[in-house]
This record gives sequence, structure tokens and C-alpha cells, in this order.
Amino acid sequence: MRRTLLVPAATLCAAVLASGSCTTSKTGPSFPPGAQTIPPSFAVLSVAGLPAACTGQVYYEASTSLCPPALTYFLCDGISYTEYDCASPGSGWSQETLSQYDRVTTAPGPCSDTPTGGPGSLNGTVYVEANAGSPGENSIMVFRYCNAALPSLLVARYPTGGSGAADLDDDGILDADQQLVVNASQTLLFAVNQGSDSIAAFHIGTDGLLTPVAGSPFPSGGTAPASVGVSGNILVVANKASDGIRYLGNVAPNYTTFAIQADGSLKPTGSTFPLPLGASPTQAYVAPGGKLVFGTEESGALRALQLSATGDLTSPGSPAFLPNALFAAVDGGRPNPVWPAGLSASPTQPVLYSGVPNASIIAAFDFTATGQLSLIGEAGDPNSYLPCWSIVSADGRRLYVANAGSDNLSIWDIQTDARHPHLLQTFALPGGGNPWGLHFDPTGQLLFAITPRQIAQGFDPENGRVPIPEAAGQLLHGMSIAADGTISDVIAGSPVTLPVAPETNPFGVAVVSRP
Repeated sequence: MRRTLLVPAATLCAAVLASGSCTTSKTGPSFPPGAQTIPPSFAVLSVAGLPAACTGQVYYEASTSLCPPALTYFLCDGISYTEYDCASPGSGWSQETLSQYDRVTTAPGPCSDTPTGGPGSLNGTVYVEANAGSPGENSIMVFRYCNAALPSLLVARYPTGGSGAADLDDDGILDADQQLVVNASQTLLFAVNQGSDSIAAFHIGTDGLLTPVAGSPFPSGGTAPASVGVSGNILVVANKASDGIRYLGNVAPNYTTFAIQADGSLKPTGSTFPLPLGASPTQAYVAPGGKLVFGTEESGALRALQLSATGDLTSPGSPAFLPNALFAAVDGGRPNPVWPAGLSASPTQPVLYSGVPNASIIAAFDFTATGQLSLIGEAGDPNSYLPCWSIVSADGRRLYVANAGSDNLSIWDIQTDARHPHLLQTFALPGGGNPWGLHFDPTGQLLFAITPRQIAQGFDPENGRVPIPEAAGQLLHGMSIAADGTISDVIAGSPVTLPVAPETNPFGVAVVSRP
């Protein structure tokens, strides 16, 4: 979608990309009547040069195919740019004003002067869903990290063939995790189109770039899919029945499954587990071993589903609800309402962890092979607010929790005693916003997160709840993991601004080791 945006002349910067028969000149072409002329003070630059005024700004390169045999000018202020290009040799020049959301770099190359990507390397690709709510406007944004550093430019953007969700009033519509998921072999990426009831599927190339699976997107088997999980060749979808755009109060949510075909397409298994109206599931978490799916629901339920090899879902003895004993040490006792959110499990012991956002605690549960849950206890980080989403390190030593209301992460020791987490660290993220979507790189040495601006208030240890500035967030963060499992620092180039339109909340993170 084109967005016309006038750029103040005082803030413009310019670059000229020249290649092949393109020549350099400071005179510029003759523009059609009414076109904004290029200020004479702008020098002509090569592709390797970038005006000092653009340092640290969002900047986009253009394919050199745009300029045979003349010049392509870009006027940018970090938010928008005006492009002047030749429609075809000798036909004159055209002008269009675009925003940064409309263009990306072209022909991205692999990481250079760094170790080859693959298992054990610190080169790879990060995927983030833009979650654009306009019809047909949703997309997957692709970023590279090279030698454990995040370049500042978006590499590519791929349409999902659908639309996302919207929650500008903090109504919990976007409360979900695993909006993106990659299969075990890192060859397929699946993404929710929450606003158009479909799942987009992509092949992941050896360079980390994406190709849509034939037939994508596929119907989600319900309404407003919010989370996806993979177990072998089975995809599990949590259909939330809420997207902030349509009225869906009379639509029931569900969990449903699909068989992932050899070509990456999705075929319904015929198994759907219905939920009550208003249940609002937030996650389809596949526990280690792949035979249990746990889900949290904003109605208060913590649900365990048994998953067969063919995708059948059953739920004996489920759901469970948070017992009053969990809130014995919480000021004011049990909140109302209250619900679990953000599931992860130990890979070494049958222990499940969940955040309890509006009580600012995390809870630990034992679970059996059939999914029966029993509460162990709770723990809290005094500097956290709204602990919502979590991930456990592959070795089972550490639990990382994203605190959506306090712009920080809590890191817990679960190696010493997996059943009773011990707080090791509270790590503040720069730039504001609400931490969401934790995901490790395949080596476990890097942790990525996004901070969309999802809620209206944050938390400060000294001042309590405080408004979140309107300009805060919309960032991709990369963090380095120390030998003891704590976060040592943000990586070079972090955070990176997510190029999404205002009033859009990006969500979902996935990472592969392909540069």
C-alpha cells in the first residue's frame, strides 16, 4: 500500500546509486511539472557512500535495474523517502513518495568476512511478523545477524497473503506467543494471519530467504489463529476467535491440527478441540517429546492436550485452573480476573512453567505423561510487571521470562532445582515497549526478542505503573548469553527499529542458522 508522505526539505538527505551505464552528475534530471526538485546542496554519492545525516537512520538501497542509463535519487529523513527514477530509458522521470514500510533492500548477500553459517555459527536469519491489519497487507520481515551482530537494515519482506490483528486499547487481543514457528529441520516457516483466518507457509532457502509454499495461505480451521506449534509433521493451531477488527463475540475458539505435507502444504487431520466462547487461547505449546500440547486461555484455564502421531487431540482431566494456594504470598491475594500465560517446560524433567501476568509471579507445575498437572509453587521478581512469555534454554539450565509491562527480562536458575526457580538476573531492554516473543538462535548463545508497543502502561520500580511513551518500542533486540546463562549485553547493532506503520504491533519471532 502506497503512503504519500511529504518530507520536510530541511531534514532530507540524498543518495545516488550508479551502476553500469549510470553516470554521476550533480545537475540532476529535469523533473515533471509539480515534482519536488532535488536541493542543489546534495552531492552525488556512490552506493558505498551514505550522507552523514542518514547515519543511524533507516535507509534502503534500490536495485540498480532502476537506473539504466540514468540516476536514481533518494531523499530520506529516516521515516520516509522520495524516489525519483527513470521509468524506462529516454521516457523521462517519474516521482513517487513512499514510506519506509514499502521498500526493502534487494539482492541481499550472505554474511561476509564471518564464519560460514550453519550449526555452531553465529550467523543467521531472524523472522518477525509485521502483523499489519489491513486486508492483504500482513508480511514477514527478515533480518540477518552476522558474527553475532545485527545489521541495521531489513533484508526482505514477504507477504503472507492475509491480514493481522489490532489492539490499540490493550484489550488482550494480541496476547499470544508463537505466532511464527519453524520446523525442526529449519526448512519451513509457518505464520498466523490472525485477521484473515489463515496460516501462511514458506520454504526457507539455504540463504534464509523465503519462498511461499504452493497454495499458501491455508485456512486455519477456525477463526483468528493466534499461535502455532510443531510436533514432527503435525502443526497445531490455537484459533483465538478475536482479532480486534471484526466482531467475533459469538464465535467459539478451538485448537486444531494439520498434517504438514512433503511439499510444505497443510492438510487438515480432521481433529479439532472446541473451546467455550470467550476462552481466548494464547499458545499452542508443544512440550518436549512432542506428545503433549499445553495451552493457556484468558478465561483462566490451563489446558493439556494429548497429541497422537496422526494429529488427534484429546484432553482427559483438563482444563486446570490456578488454585488459590498460588496467591498466598501475593499482595491482595488472588486477582480477579487471573489467567496463566507464557508456557515453557524443562527438557530434563516433567516441569511446566507459566507466567501469571497480573499477579507478577511465575508458577511451576509437575505434569504426567498424560498431561495431568499439579502445582509446585510460585516465585516472583520484584522488578517485574506482567511476566507473560517465556523460554527455557535447550540444556534446561535457565528460564527466561519476558515482562511485558516493565521492559525487562527475568532470568531464572532451574538447573539447581527445576521445580523451584531461583532468580539470577533482571535485564533491562533499551528503547521502551513491551518485551514479547523470545527465541534463541540455534547455538543458544544469542537470544532475540521484540518490544512492540502493546500496552498503555509500564512499570518502574520506584514509581510503579507509568505511561509508556508513544514513540517507545517497535524494536528487535539481540542479546548475548554468558557462560552462566545470564545475559551479558545486547549484541552489536541492537536494537533494530522494526519498519512497521504506526498503530501496528509486530509479533512473533523465529530464528534459523542460515546467513
